[in-house]
Amino acid sequence: MNFAEKISNHIGIILRRRRRFVSSKKKIKNHIKDASNIEILSYDGQNRKNFLERMSESSYIIATRFHAMILGMVAKIPVYPVIYSDKTKNVLEDIHFKGNYADLRDSRTLTYESAKDNLIANYVVDVDKLKKDSSQHFMKLDKILK
Repeated sequence: MNFAEKISNHIGIILRRRRRFVSSKKKIKNHIKDASNIEILSYDGQNRKNFLERMSESSYIIATRFHAMILGMVAKIPVYPVIYSDKTKNVLEDIHFKGNYADLRDSRTLTYESAKDNLIANYVVDVDKLKKDSSQHFMKLDKILK
């Protein structure tokens, strides 16, 4: 079974009307032998409901945008983040992300094996724990302000 077959349903990607990203995704998809079970999801600012429905049906998300990563995590779907800025990297560090990710600023990190390992591990971020932990963030401030 090849990587595309293991991915199963979809690759979820958020795009904001950026033609070069669309062509990059198509090029990636063209390199996969059997891409019939892979869908590139694009968000154009108008298709929010359809996008969220399709994304929630995904079994694995390769997230090339910050919000694709966050939405995948909230939906409790395994995510392989492909980061391009410190903002995304900082979030991954803050939540103690245990999976692999690629950093486009270092092409050596973008590997088939890295994405495959995340898929096989089926690692899902415990968003419920993050929500609970975040409720404690402002307790000290609340005490000071009372």
